[in-house]
Amino acid sequence: MIINTLMCFNVLLQCLIVLIEYSFKAIVFIFNFIAKIVNNKKSDYDYRIQYNINTESTIENNNIINHIEDNTIKENTEKEYNYPSLDLLNESKETISYDYINIEEIENILKELKINIVSKEIKESRIAINYIFKYDNSIIKSYTLSTLENSLKCLFGDNIKLNRYYAPKTLAIEYIKIDNSRYFGLKEVINNDDNFELPLYLGINTDNEKTALDLTKAPHMLIAGETGSGKSVCLASIITSLVYKRTDKELELMLIDKKNELSIFNKLPHLMYNSLNNDDDIISGLIKLEVELRERNNKITNKGARNIQEYNKKSRNKLPYIVLIIDELQDLLSRDIKKEAERIINTIASLGRSAGIHIIAATQRPSAKVITGELKANLPTKIALSVANNTDSRVILDHKGAEDLIGNGDALLKRKESVKYEHIQIPNITTEEIERIIEYINR
Repeated sequence: MIINTLMCFNVLLQCLIVLIEYSFKAIVFIFNFIAKIVNNKKSDYDYRIQYNINTESTIENNNIINHIEDNTIKENTEKEYNYPSLDLLNESKETISYDYINIEEIENILKELKINIVSKEIKESRIAINYIFKYDNSIIKSYTLSTLENSLKCLFGDNIKLNRYYAPKTLAIEYIKIDNSRYFGLKEVINNDDNFELPLYLGINTDNEKTALDLTKAPHMLIAGETGSGKSVCLASIITSLVYKRTDKELELMLIDKKNELSIFNKLPHLMYNSLNNDDDIISGLIKLEVELRERNNKITNKGARNIQEYNKKSRNKLPYIVLIIDELQDLLSRDIKKEAERIINTIASLGRSAGIHIIAATQRPSAKVITGELKANLPTKIALSVANNTDSRVILDHKGAEDLIGNGDALLKRKESVKYEHIQIPNITTEEIERIIEYINR
């Protein structure tokens, strides 16, 4: 009996202890909750006081501009961007080539192949001499064209080629200049009259026309060619084109450069980071860019917009464009970070256009292992520089032709919206010009 009484007493004592413990926790919770409410009210009061002060100071001083969105206050005190002048670029040397082929010699070959010529003319451009023949044959078979091209190369050298995409009922034979008369500077191709969002001034074509495109419509670009073909100069002229027309508030750049050839641009205010050249920094930068892509898509969706252009029209805090530039893509996709890097690049390439994030990737190893089918589909605009064989040309362009280029910026351009290939010469830009431009922008 006594034992049962003690056991009951022990159970009651334990229950009392548990009750006291939970009562104490409840009191602490209520106390913390009340304190949090008081602090929130105080911070809200402080915020409203600060807001009123900023509003009054805005009225009194028109030099301070407050951007208010999503209950945040941002004071805009940025200095004005120094748009570079064309005077900072070197003048191109105007030279004339007199290395003509007699047009009658070509016409005789056409007659031997039973091609009926209606008219003929010669057009000289900066990079080639064009022999234009119009004919009235109903159709010219492909083997006849191949025979024509082989005959021309045998007689006049490897720098002559047939432009199969010129115009209907027309044969355009290009005699590519190989002397210094074909080369020119970036100053010769920059156009002040365009209305591109992200202008890329790529060169001059065989019709002597300036070649440019808007990266926002590209919307991603692949540049490929063998060593010494002109990839680094092409990337340098592209970066310079962008900073000539877009401020550091309108455009941000991320450079991935394993060989440090783009480190000259590290002082540009447009850079999100200095050029990334080790695996840890590269993968960290790519992950941050992927996070930025997700956040931008959420912002654009929440604003009821379809893309960055519509968002910036509706929002006071505009989003800048971001361009990811990758030099030596094969180094990035042949290391320990390949799987993650390839995944992020393909994600950005497939989803980045509406968010204002664009990719320009260059490689000197145009193999199927580097330029995969998915990557090639996601980078629809392509520049093929000189390559070793037509297999590499087909990997880049799905067409032969790049193996006949002479190097030093000689290129074929395939636009996203076109089935034709433009033969262009990439402009030259020197280290001294780049340094002058960056110094002027940072002045």
